[in-house]
Amino acid sequence: MTVHIFTLSRTFTWLDLAAMSFAVLYLAHVVTALAGPWGLFLRWRTQKVLGGLTTCIWCTAPYVAALTLCAYWFVPGLVWPFAIAGLALCLRTYTGVMHG
Repeated sequence: MTVHIFTLSRTFTWLDLAAMSFAVLYLAHVVTALAGPWGLFLRWRTQKVLGGLTTCIWCTAPYVAALTLCAYWFVPGLVWPFAIAGLALCLRTYTGVMHG
């Protein structure tokens, strides 16, 4: 079964939807909870560049989802590494197992 988004010719399967969901989870987590490369996300959160939007994962997720959908539309393979990381984040949260 496929899900048709918009009326364009691109077709998304349920696997694509799951991959994008995990990718959104991971990317929203990265923006709201981690320092990021060169402390970029940490600076955004402390300086309130986006009006505090980056401090709440629920506030950040819709914007990350829109960007993820655009990225997946043009380069589908780009989303998969983030989807795998999002799945790992879910498993870590579910099991409580931390590395290190």
